[in-house]
Amino acid sequence: MQTADGPSHSPPVLSMSGSLVALGTDDIGQARHEAARQRWRLLAEALKRGASHDGADSCMGVSFGLVRCSPTPEDGWFLYSAQGFEVLVCHVSEAVSPKALAGFNNTGNVRVWSSEEVLTHYCLRQGPALFAGRRVIELGGGMTCLAGLMVAKAVAPAHVHLTDGNTAAMANVKRIVAQNELRTDVACSVLRWHEVKVTAAAATYDFVLCADCLFFDEARPALAQAIDLLLKPGGSALVMAPARGGTFNLFVQEAARKGLRYSIARRYDDAVWASHEALAQAHLQGGPFYDEDLHYPLLLVLTKPS
Repeated sequence: MQTADGPSHSPPVLSMSGSLVALGTDDIGQARHEAARQRWRLLAEALKRGASHDGADSCMGVSFGLVRCSPTPEDGWFLYSAQGFEVLVCHVSEAVSPKALAGFNNTGNVRVWSSEEVLTHYCLRQGPALFAGRRVIELGGGMTCLAGLMVAKAVAPAHVHLTDGNTAAMANVKRIVAQNELRTDVACSVLRWHEVKVTAAAATYDFVLCADCLFFDEARPALAQAIDLLLKPGGSALVMAPARGGTFNLFVQEAARKGLRYSIARRYDDAVWASHEALAQAHLQGGPFYDEDLHYPLLLVLTKPS
């Protein structure tokens, strides 16, 4: 694992070649431009496919093959399974349109993105050894909050709080929680990161989970602040996101400015890496589009000092 410890005024961050670099002003401007271009390419692909929620093959778009999505006899419900655990999931039924995609908190209603799939797999691999008896919150979990849902199902945490900033997404998550037999105490609520306040009650979480929430410029400072406020001293955030035009690096800088310590890993799980290599090779041989910068999630671990 390649790591970089923060904070610093201009913290080094991971390049896709594996080296640590610092971002200057020109780099940041170029990264923002490239991130915007790539973000809309991803969303345009979803629109071209129709992003129908009616078929199992549309559940996750680009998939690493780590979570299986299968239709059930009950209309609109799917069975998501991974590592021997299963949860019933329904999707937001509204059609995908440019209007529906507008705003940083709406893209989680398009599909389960690959970073959420990989985060789900990673959390299950860590298992009770990491999560048992702990308090966990997922931020920006979209219409399924799949990673947090599977943590509640499989790894014996004390409490799981599932959140997103979109009201339709959270109404859907509440339906999902009601449909599944979860022995863990689970809460669901709309949570917008800029609304997290400094209170004694806020800093109670051992773990924050977050997948693919780094690409909107206006959201990154609020997300870093929310993570810092929600974690108890010594707590950690597991953040999965692609490099995506430098937006990952920009978020690392935001987190470092909050005083959070960080480590970054490009290769953190053998199964994820094998899937990544297979997807990249298939693309080179004329298969489905796959771009490491767009699709492959890096792992960022943030730790709040004790």
